[in-house]
Amino acid sequence: MSACIVLPQGSKISPGIVGAWVKGGYPQRGWVRKMQVITVANLKGGVGKTATTHALGVVLAQHLGRRVLLVDVDPQASLSSACGIEHADESSLAEVLGGETWGQLPLSDVIRQIEPNLAVAPASPRLAAIEQSLKTRIRREMVLKDALTTVSGDRSRARRGEIGDAQYDIVLIDTPPSFGLLTVNALVAADGVLVPCRPEIMSLRSLRIFMRRLEDVLPFHPRLKILGVLPTFFDRRFTHHQSMLHMMRTAGYPILPVTIGRSVRVAEAAEVGQSVVSYAPDNERTLEYMVLGSIVDAWLQDQARSPQAQASFSTARWAKVERGTP
Repeated sequence: MSACIVLPQGSKISPGIVGAWVKGGYPQRGWVRKMQVITVANLKGGVGKTATTHALGVVLAQHLGRRVLLVDVDPQASLSSACGIEHADESSLAEVLGGETWGQLPLSDVIRQIEPNLAVAPASPRLAAIEQSLKTRIRREMVLKDALTTVSGDRSRARRGEIGDAQYDIVLIDTPPSFGLLTVNALVAADGVLVPCRPEIMSLRSLRIFMRRLEDVLPFHPRLKILGVLPTFFDRRFTHHQSMLHMMRTAGYPILPVTIGRSVRVAEAAEVGQSVVSYAPDNERTLEYMVLGSIVDAWLQDQARSPQAQASFSTARWAKVERGTP
């Protein structure tokens, strides 16, 4: 009997029939007409943002044929390290963003190809100082978005003519556990937001704060969409985890139809510069990330068909939740 992925609702998806999840069916995969950007963010640390960004990127690149760019805006550089890049002090995103003025390097100069269809723009600890310097910058919330135009094919926003056709189908941005200027830049640059969250009371409180803070970003980016909340470190044997999921749904949060469980293989993979998808292809966490990849791939299809925000991914629908919920 083949392994199955148990979803929050109790339904199952066999690895052999993992497809693109959308309301109404499984659309045919096709091309994305513009580069899409997804930011993986949450105020709380330790919820699996980095592991999710890395694994999702590998699934989209290696299993779904997307051209993927990972962007690490966390000064801790955890994603960069997980991709096997330990030192990027002189050629990192810090040199692209600059501080009070533009950085010395274009984004294309710091991007490193790590696998077929998969590249990364690494971070360095210098980003912490850069974040402080950005406070005096004009259009400081738009710095990362402007940098991404050099690889997006968006000629109308290119700087100094440094532009060409879109080099990537999707950009995945890993963020620090805060709502500082680096995270704000990542959200303003994004088309959609993915929010990993542990099914625990403290994580739910942080989630509520984060969703409310998203409203502060809307004046800069009114079309920002919420892809969904991704329950991580989930164990269906724990009554507490089940009750937390129920509480989040009752509060109106957009819980995705897949959960990511806990496994030591995820940490082991990061130690050797791989994602769990490559390190342990038969692991249950890999199968769960395959489902997540199908969901994101379906979202890319929706964006290719219509640039307008769909109701199921609307920020306005999900950002305002019941104030009495954790």
